[in-house]
Amino acid sequence: MNDTAIYIWIGNYSIQAPHISTVLLGQPWDAFLPPLTGSFLGVGLAFLVNYLANKLHQRTLKKYYLNLLKEEINQSENRLNDAIDRFQKIDFNTFAQTTEGIYPDTLPIDCWNSILSSGDLRLFDKQREAGMLSKVYLGIQNYNCGLKRTIDAENELLLYAFPRDAQMSSLFGAANKKFINEKNSLIARGNALLDDIAQLKIRLNNKTLTSEST
Repeated sequence: MNDTAIYIWIGNYSIQAPHISTVLLGQPWDAFLPPLTGSFLGVGLAFLVNYLANKLHQRTLKKYYLNLLKEEINQSENRLNDAIDRFQKIDFNTFAQTTEGIYPDTLPIDCWNSILSSGDLRLFDKQREAGMLSKVYLGIQNYNCGLKRTIDAENELLLYAFPRDAQMSSLFGAANKKFINEKNSLIARGNALLDDIAQLKIRLNNKTLTSEST
């Protein structure tokens, strides 16, 4: 190939410059385009595939958690309604005639604990989902603690379910007062939690919010 010489003028002197085709390692510059283009495209495609695969994994994992959360929340709601109904019906006279206590199950938190321990709470929108989930599950943990105190007070009351003298009657009255306070506090806490659960279920069932990728 016949190359046309290129001259660079400096003042009254001229210097012949090497042809552009010989600048890059003795090869025409355009000879490097195919391998460079292929390398950049390969790296870019790999990043894109990895990004899309990660997004797909996050979306699939989030849907999996959502199904578990819905099941767990529904279970908590059912247990709450049952416990509140049973505690509202029990009173002084009931315990004066029976030694059978009321022992509702605690509310489940397994799915929530799994999300926290794995760091997957990041999959949920901080303002619209994670915040409400945190509020509800904090309420569930507080309820479970209150339920334990109520059951402890209930067991203490059952010790004096059949008072036979003035001293036993006095102990029964004190234990009953403690139980009623714990029971009423638990019922109030449970009703407030039911309201929060109702709001959370609306958000979890909102397909627009929960289908968004993070």
